[in-house]
Amino acid sequence: SRSTFREGSVPLSTAHCSMSRDLLVGIFADSAEPLALKRPPPKKELPTFYPAADGIVTAKGFDNDDAIKDFEASLQDLIENLGMAHPQVAGICAGLIELYDAKAAIDKNAKHYDKAIEYCTMIQQSMVAGHGMAAQSSPIYSLLEARKDKLKRKKERRLAKGAAPRASNDKLSVTQAMVHPYSLEAMRAGR
Repeated sequence: SRSTFREGSVPLSTAHCSMSRDLLVGIFADSAEPLALKRPPPKKELPTFYPAADGIVTAKGFDNDDAIKDFEASLQDLIENLGMAHPQVAGICAGLIELYDAKAAIDKNAKHYDKAIEYCTMIQQSMVAGHGMAAQSSPIYSLLEARKDKLKRKKERRLAKGAAPRASNDKLSVTQAMVHPYSLEAMRAGR
């Protein structure tokens, strides 16, 4: 069979192979590389667990402030697109509760307890949006009330101590100050 291509034309199956340049280059303002293809700069310190002198393992290099930003952005997108009744709203809020609870303990700042309480309330609102007023009879709803009470007590104790919040340059991430619950000796012994 004879080819129907004109002289000098390239068959379609090989035309795309000869084009090796990125078609997106130069489309974006003052950028030689498309923004979607740019990678973030590498971290200076990789997340690592370090053994301490007393046999406890300490986590360093984990940035939970970034995790909080990512969780909050994800929660906002989820609520905007799928609504409060979506079941994953509770999961994201539960993660934010833990992050803000730990952040309040590390930064010695009671305002973070308010954010944790706010997310407990948001889980309850999500339950009511999905299941109606019957959600208030759920044991999870009651556990969230107990958790809010506990967070309020923690906030009151923090305010009673009168500790000033950490300076911004002395700020630790949540996992930097948290200590692994098992000692190195217990891990070596296989307990």
